[in-house]
Amino acid sequence: MNITQYLQYEFCTTTESMLSDRIKLAEALEKYQNGNFNVEQKSLFEDCVQKTILGEYDRYSFSDEMVKKLFHFSSQSKIKLYKQLIFFEAGKRLSGNTDNLSLKLLDEYGDKMDYGFYLSYTISEAKLNKLIHSIRPISILKESRSCIGHRNDVYIFCEKEIKKCIRTEDIISLITPYNDGSYIELPEYIRLLSHLLLRDKRYSLWVTLLTKVKYFPLQGALLYHIRTLQEFMSIFQELKRPNIIHRKVILHLLRDRYFHIISKQPQILHRGLKYLIHNRKGNYGIIYKRLLDEWNNDISSNTDTVFKYLSIQLGISNCSEWYSKKNNQYINGDKRFVEYEQKAIEEIGKIMSDLSNPAKWNVSITDINTLLYYISQTEIKQITTFRSKLLVQTLFDRLYNNSSYYHIQFNDESFKLLRQVYKCLVQSKLDPFQMLQSVRYANEGYNSDYKQVVQTRRGDTFWLSMLLLGTGEQENEPQFMRYVKILLDRVLAHVGDAKEYILPLYIAELVVTQVLKKRKADFETCIINNIPNLGLVLTTLLANQGDLSLPIKEILFERISEEWDIEKN
Repeated sequence: MNITQYLQYEFCTTTESMLSDRIKLAEALEKYQNGNFNVEQKSLFEDCVQKTILGEYDRYSFSDEMVKKLFHFSSQSKIKLYKQLIFFEAGKRLSGNTDNLSLKLLDEYGDKMDYGFYLSYTISEAKLNKLIHSIRPISILKESRSCIGHRNDVYIFCEKEIKKCIRTEDIISLITPYNDGSYIELPEYIRLLSHLLLRDKRYSLWVTLLTKVKYFPLQGALLYHIRTLQEFMSIFQELKRPNIIHRKVILHLLRDRYFHIISKQPQILHRGLKYLIHNRKGNYGIIYKRLLDEWNNDISSNTDTVFKYLSIQLGISNCSEWYSKKNNQYINGDKRFVEYEQKAIEEIGKIMSDLSNPAKWNVSITDINTLLYYISQTEIKQITTFRSKLLVQTLFDRLYNNSSYYHIQFNDESFKLLRQVYKCLVQSKLDPFQMLQSVRYANEGYNSDYKQVVQTRRGDTFWLSMLLLGTGEQENEPQFMRYVKILLDRVLAHVGDAKEYILPLYIAELVVTQVLKKRKADFETCIINNIPNLGLVLTTLLANQGDLSLPIKEILFERISEEWDIEKN
């Protein structure tokens, strides 16, 4: 066992809570392998190793309490260390007798052996190859368990749904976050085989195992075993070899795994380094810093390699849609919790921007998030008026006639996006007023559909916010006031139920406070006197940070007093 490689892997994958135990084990194993480790109570140690080999001791029966009882150790760290040394030695000796090794015996090892065994146990490549080729996908299906422990769920889904799919596209259309392998427990022999192949860098055989399991839920579960960028890139290269069955399905699953690795590995490295510095383990800090330097040097080129190939295999539109969803998922998150996910999005975004080709944008069938991503690219990509018109008109149709929507928030990213949409609208030469006239008021008509009512309000929120911000910042007062009138008409049409319109009202207040100041008093008087929902009025006025003239304050106070008297009585 190469201790340096082991530590490098652990530093990339182990959280700080486990780091101290891993370092102590590595230091002990280095001495143990060199014959410099003083094993206490050698005869008892040997007896425990023999009983582990014979199956009398396993990770369930040979607990920390038993080790403490047998060896009379008082130190908990010493108890854990000796336990893993015993399993390590058992694994090393069992490696010498694998001629009659079967999948059944491998399953027992996977179930009953503890961590130390996984570090020392080895199987020859010829034997591994033979074991992998003896695997029957149907057996794996029957032995795999879903997240709630049912063995039949995975089997039934694969047999009934996936098996009847002929085209790769049909298989990909079935993939969801709930059946992509995230919540599947594979048989122990598969997990052990996967571990051994990855540990010993037998990536070609690992890919053979991946294709052998056949069905995407099982393949997705296997892909979760890839934990470092080095492992990912090695396997990624192997997947380029010819005759990979359902290559696109695997790449579809692998894309999410790449995002997970490049958002988690640097986080683990930074936290581990901080932990070591705090605990004054400076020698290992050097390894951490080198790993971080390698990460920073390689991440851009690796991301470029991965997404150029994915764009060829899966299509640029498919990758753009995936990226836009990831971006929407994390862009407005609190940086304290999603800092590394946002950095990963930024890194991938650079490559996607370079790869993006407006002529290949599949606008007609794409969703809102992807449309907004395309529109954000129009600042750096030269597009025609026709394509601008197609983007804006399709976005408008999606906003008002699609169950999905883009949630605009009160932050710089959302406002930047609204500005980009407005610029694209101006370039398209479409008439936004005429477009709005084509949409009925949300509650208009008899027995209106509630889902359509909500969809219309959400569409109004985005579209009017964009128009008010764009015309306001352009100081186009006539157009701005025209859209203000439309906004107030729609708010008043909903009587008291108009909370979805808070964003465009808030933006309008920002504009009259900062840009079109001479319209400020008229706008504020209008909303105070006409909007029935007092909470909506007060929230809108928060945009001016308390900058109210004395006459407006008096009008607001009078309104509040009237409401208070009504509530009291």
